[in-house]
Amino acid sequence: VWIQVVKGNVTINGVKASTSDGLAIWDEQAISIHADSDSEVLLFDLPPV
Repeated sequence: VWIQVVKGNVTINGVKASTSDGLAIWDEQAISIHADSDSEVLLFDLPPV
């Protein structure tokens, strides 16, 4: 999974991210996204390489 922060500040699985940051996540049973401010994120469910 790739998560792109379009706007705002978020915490994703305990990692802080802000506007224009991207995070790759794999081997997780769940993904926790907490918006620390008014935020927008895109989540891409990509096949494994």
